[in-house]
Amino acid sequence: KDGSAATTSNFTAVGTTYNILTLSKGVYTSINVSEPGCTSNNETQTLADPLNPAKATATFIQPTCNVKTGTITIATPTGNYSYSKDGGAFQSSPVFAGLTANTSYQITVKDLTTTCTSLETFKIDTTLLIPITATSNVKNASCVLATGSVNVTAPLGSFYSYSIDGTNFQSTISFTGLATGNYTITTKTGSGCTSTAAITIKTPPAPPITPVLFVKQPDCNTTTGTISVLTPKGTNFTYSLDNITYQVSPDFSQQVTGAHTVYVKDTTLCVSNAVSNVLAQPSHPTASFSYDPTEITILNSEVSFTNNSMNASTYKWNFDDGSKLSIQASPSHEFPGIPNVYFVKLTAYNGFCSDDTTIAVTVIEKPIIYIPNSFSPNSDEINNTFIPVVGGGISNDNYSMYIFNRWGELLFESHNREVGWDGSYNNKICAPGTYIWKIEYRESSGAKAKKQEVGHVNLIN
Repeated sequence: KDGSAATTSNFTAVGTTYNILTLSKGVYTSINVSEPGCTSNNETQTLADPLNPAKATATFIQPTCNVKTGTITIATPTGNYSYSKDGGAFQSSPVFAGLTANTSYQITVKDLTTTCTSLETFKIDTTLLIPITATSNVKNASCVLATGSVNVTAPLGSFYSYSIDGTNFQSTISFTGLATGNYTITTKTGSGCTSTAAITIKTPPAPPITPVLFVKQPDCNTTTGTISVLTPKGTNFTYSLDNITYQVSPDFSQQVTGAHTVYVKDTTLCVSNAVSNVLAQPSHPTASFSYDPTEITILNSEVSFTNNSMNASTYKWNFDDGSKLSIQASPSHEFPGIPNVYFVKLTAYNGFCSDDTTIAVTVIEKPIIYIPNSFSPNSDEINNTFIPVVGGGISNDNYSMYIFNRWGELLFESHNREVGWDGSYNNKICAPGTYIWKIEYRESSGAKAKKQEVGHVNLIN
């Protein structure tokens, strides 16, 4: 070439093709090939450094909500090339898969003819995160409200929106007015990733059984009644008279006359009720009686009782003398012929209530005094002494007798009803005639006033 001869070590020959080796870059004006008897001349040739491949362009499959890795596919150059990632081994495939999100990769393209290379950097985007499965507070339908509601408790924030039907999303976390049944809560991020959670609005439970009530009605001594729930009872129930204020006790005391509605509520807030009636307090009878005669003596001890009771229908009499009880309305009763005080008790009934009254009935021994109108103190042992006959009813301790002459002179006195006047004065028998007597006494019945009787007696010889 250009007048210099090539040695056999500088070229190779394959058939009629000759390859000249180790030529520097530059312009060669002629290349001659000589063989015995034959010469060939070639035109000018220019040798230059080979060109690097063009920098790669690529398409991407970025990470998604469900696939966390990305893929880089070399779009150009393609053909007689191989490819390497981050200085690793070359491969014929232009595809690099399973690439980590939010990471940059250097892709080398090598020309398989010239072995020249080019380098380009590509980045895989951040993974689109799926939101956590929603948690929520579920309020089931109840006896109070036929629909339920859901409040999402997590995840929360302006980055999220929520849907109950998978189509219509909202920024608020509450879904109300939900009929009983199954629902899916869908949570969506701003990048469009979603997660789902199943919830159920349960059918309301049945209300408690209708309460069975017992009423302790007002009685003769109590103006109000007590209402008690017999069933249902237990720690699952509370009770009310106004369906507002509830209590643990099933008893309601001091209830006035009239109709009362009793409400029973269980732990699911279901309510049942029943009505009870508190009756008016029974009318109270008034026991009262009088009797006749008002002065009762041992000689006349039969008494008629008059019943003056009010609001009563049946009666019971106790005469306090050991006799049988009487159930007559207005009985008559004869007391024993013995001076005494009897506490007569009348009890009046009206079917509900009773009343009683007691009156002291006194049987007395009426004083009896028989006064002789004459006597003859002549020692014949017949009617020799003037002595009144004193019956019962006069106390011995409160008896005095005085004898006076017609001029009022006191001739005799005695303070013992067993001792009479023998007709003497100063140990001499008085002259026949009329003399005045006076007797003072108190009754054995206890009357405080002293009584007095005056008369005259004839002294006969």
